[in-house]
Amino acid sequence: QLQALRLLAKLVPRVPSASLLHAVMARRASNASNANANANANAPLPPEIAAVDIMPALVQAMSSELVDTRKASVLALVEVYCNVGDAVLPHLGARLSVAQMKLVTIYCEKRGCAVRA
Repeated sequence: QLQALRLLAKLVPRVPSASLLHAVMARRASNASNANANANANAPLPPEIAAVDIMPALVQAMSSELVDTRKASVLALVEVYCNVGDAVLPHLGARLSVAQMKLVTIYCEKRGCAVRA
């Protein structure tokens, strides 16, 4: 799991922002009970990412007992934010605790893509 998270953190910057945003929003779109869901969330996903929803795995890894796994998931989430931007904030905020979100925010600031909440 740790190596997969590290690899994901390295690959995220290479994924087009629109495709990554679709992947982040995939689960939320499938649970379309939220009336305020982004219109793009209901659009069909590109085939290369249709089955991908990376957020649950990253959020689950944030609760790992292993510090390296937690750090790798934070770094991957930072890369997602740096690539997608503010559009990912509602999805992060809905899935992370306040403390976890603060940690991601701190790492975003260190990375140079400060969160504008």
